[in-house]
Amino acid sequence: MSTSIDQYIAAFKSSEYISDPLRGFIKEGQPDPALLDQLDRKLAETLPEDREAIVDLLVKLGVETDPLAAKGAEVLRNQRIISILAGAGLAKADLGQYAALDALRKLVSHRDLTPHETAIVQLLVKSPSEEAFLLAAKVKPVKEKEPSTLIQTEPPLLTETEPPALSLFF
Repeated sequence: MSTSIDQYIAAFKSSEYISDPLRGFIKEGQPDPALLDQLDRKLAETLPEDREAIVDLLVKLGVETDPLAAKGAEVLRNQRIISILAGAGLAKADLGQYAALDALRKLVSHRDLTPHETAIVQLLVKSPSEEAFLLAAKVKPVKEKEPSTLIQTEPPLLTETEPPALSLFF
């Protein structure tokens, strides 16, 4: 399988067209777990110029094998792939990190990013960038307003010049 990964990386780097880029990487409709382990290790250990290709492969695997892909959705919900992208994908400042940030921000929901909040915020502190800021903003919880501030306790004061019905809308 490593040969297939190396072939994918070489094709990616040379912008070579691959007719079926995911052949051999999918088992029973899902990314092969052994392959994901291998990609995780390779992403952590490989050269910076190869990391972008590995992130690209991970993203394609996650998007193409998602059940919503058949309906045209481009989402990434595979928890193992999200963990790899938020871990080894963000570990080194290079094009691989940029590609991982982009995919996590655009394709992963807030709910699926929440377990990786600490790693994402640490990246923002360690290596601030616009992409890291946007991802951190997506993952940080929205503080809710106190319910008491949302409820108006007293009715609005009506002036004699305003008709009562209109004052309720303004």
